[in-house]
Amino acid sequence: MKRLHPKTTAAKTAACLLAGCALLAPLTAQAKPASLDDKLAATVEQYEQKPNEKKLAAIRDLLAKGARAHRAQPAEYDGPQGMSALAVAISNNDADLVDLLLTQKNDLEIPVYRDLGNQPLVYAISGIDTNGKASPQNLRIVKALIAAGANVNALNTDGNNTPLLQASGLRLNAPSLEIMRLLLSAGANPNLRNQNGETALMGMAAGNLDATKLLIGAGIDVGARSKSGATALNYVCDRHVDLHRKPDPQAGERIKLLLKPGTDLNSAAWMKTSGDAPVPLASATLAGNADCVRALIRAGANPDARYYSDAVAAASPDLKSVTVRKDVLANPSFHDDDTLAIFRSVKR
Repeated sequence: MKRLHPKTTAAKTAACLLAGCALLAPLTAQAKPASLDDKLAATVEQYEQKPNEKKLAAIRDLLAKGARAHRAQPAEYDGPQGMSALAVAISNNDADLVDLLLTQKNDLEIPVYRDLGNQPLVYAISGIDTNGKASPQNLRIVKALIAAGANVNALNTDGNNTPLLQASGLRLNAPSLEIMRLLLSAGANPNLRNQNGETALMGMAAGNLDATKLLIGAGIDVGARSKSGATALNYVCDRHVDLHRKPDPQAGERIKLLLKPGTDLNSAAWMKTSGDAPVPLASATLAGNADCVRALIRAGANPDARYYSDAVAAASPDLKSVTVRKDVLANPSFHDDDTLAIFRSVKR
């Protein structure tokens, strides 16, 4: 049960912020735990700071006395966002300690923070590297939580995240295929949406061919629209920052999979939505993925289609005449050179 290297902890903190959860605040020296649950959380934190057998024995003793690892610390103990003992172990990617804490019956529907945030399963998935590559410890923890009864379809208390949405890259991370497969095999609903109407394909999963195929094979509705009016095609060019401005030879295949028969890439459905999502080509121009922009144009996207929906144009009528080409060329600092070259050269 080794504590993570600081670099890993920093990466965990960054992923946690993207996932919409709060930060782990260290326990203060003045804190005085009032209950067995609080004592367990404090002891786990102390153990993770400096592991030894004496502290581990104290953890086992508290569990034997009935301390609950899933209960978050009360607000007056560690601020309004105190963490549970289980969350501390997950935060440190300590699979051995998570296994120990899960030997007791835990309510895994309770968020890892007292007042807000994700349940343990979503929280554990948020700790995976932003490139989507799960470590053996990540996989062990996720498997252990699922085996312990964690709800793979739970919506977090903020209403914006589920385990599958997190694993699929909705929170700006690359999709984690191993975790996605685990969740789907455990019964995750691919069509479950968050409060914004987003599905697992409305993120970086749409920019990853294997993730797209996995979700389609699981039965996801590729034509679903979010409340903003976006579909998976608005995200088909989005990839992890490591792939920014790099070749994307699979773009055309992803677009073909997501382009339902009869879909109008240029105006009709997008212009009539009540949201603010632009046409897919407009979204693509900001992705730093010129290959995907070319592929969308080959698939029928019109560079001179209107950029903004009726809902946006209603608030600012001058936007109704703005096309994707006009917007790109008027804002060169927002786009890579290859994308600018496409819109300068493509025929009207």
